[in-house]
Amino acid sequence: MRPNPTLVASALLAGALLAHGCATVSSAAMVPENVRIERSLGGAVRVEAFGTPRQAWIGRSLVSGDELSRAVQQTVLEAGLFEEVAQLGEADRVLMVEIERLDEPGVGIDQTCEVAMRWKLTSGDRSRTIWEELITTRKTVTSYDEIDSSLRAELAVQGALEANLRRATMRLSNEG
Repeated sequence: MRPNPTLVASALLAGALLAHGCATVSSAAMVPENVRIERSLGGAVRVEAFGTPRQAWIGRSLVSGDELSRAVQQTVLEAGLFEEVAQLGEADRVLMVEIERLDEPGVGIDQTCEVAMRWKLTSGDRSRTIWEELITTRKTVTSYDEIDSSLRAELAVQGALEANLRRATMRLSNEG
C-alpha cells in the first residue's frame, strides 16, 4: 500500500508549523543588553502590554502579554529610562505596548521575522498622550548564524522583539 501524498504533505506541514510556533517567547529572550538612552524620564511608570493573539493550532500565544510586560519593565529599568515601575495604583506615566503584527518565519534556510509594535506613553491619568509610535523591526537568522534549523525561527522571533524593545526605549528617551 502506497502512502497518500496529500496526507504525507499535510503531516510535514503540521510538523513544521508545530516546530516553529509552539514555544512562547520568554521575557528574558526579549530584553536587549546595554541600551544607551539620551536622557532619563524619571518618575514611576506603569506598563500595560498586549502580546499576540492565541494561535489556533497550538492554543497559546507566541508572545504573551505578561512576558512582554516583564520584558518592557526590565528594559526601561535597566536602561534608566524610569526610576521605578508601578505594578498597581498611580504612576507618573503609563506605557502601553501592543504587538500589532508579527510575521513568523516560514520554512527555509534563512528565517526572517518582522514585528510591528505600537508604543504609547501617556500621562498617569491618561488624559494626555506624550509620545506614540509604531515601530517595525526585522531579524533574519541564517544557517551561518545557527546550524540547527529548528532554532533559527525561534531566534529570528526573539531577535526582532529584542530589536523593537531597544529601538523603542531609545526613541522614547529622545521624544518622551
